[in-house]
Formats: sequence, structure tokens, C-alpha cells
Amino acid sequence: MITRALLKHDETNRDVLGQDLGETFLAEEMGLKGANLTDEAKIVAKLVGYQKQALMIVANLANPISKKKWPKNWREIYDYLTEIRNEIGIVDAN
Repeated sequence: MITRALLKHDETNRDVLGQDLGETFLAEEMGLKGANLTDEAKIVAKLVGYQKQALMIVANLANPISKKKWPKNWREIYDYLTEIRNEIGIVDAN
């Protein structure tokens, strides 16, 4: 699922939210008031290109809906996404 979300990267796509809206969306998906995200969370949001579907998946990794799943920390999420991006051939421009 996250692979499909990452491959859909297209800034003209209406599901790409932009930095401010993307960070706010991620915070809200996690149940936070306002855009009170850590720097690590903001880096992860940028890594997925502020794509709505990917942000929803990231929020569920950090704050799972199911009580059977353990939350992942931002480093684990970053490493997971980086691994997937490498596997599907997404290269950073930085």
C-alpha cells in the first residue's frame, strides 16, 4: 500500500497537500492539536511528498488504530520508508 502511495508522486495531483497542509493533516490523523509535530515527523512527511494516502499510512504506523500493533518511532518509520523508496527506485534530489 505504501509503495503505491509513493509511486503516485505528482505535485499536480490533488492528493499532494503541500508542506503546511500536509503537516497539519498528519498531526490531525495522529490526534494532535494543531501542527505540533516533531522535527522527525516533519522529515517523514516530506519524505512521502506530503501525499495524503502516504500520510495516513505514516500516522497509523506512529499511532496505530489497532491495539494489537505497537507504535513505531519516527526513526523506524524513516528507515522503513527509505528502504521502500530504494527498492522502487525513488532517488532523493538532495
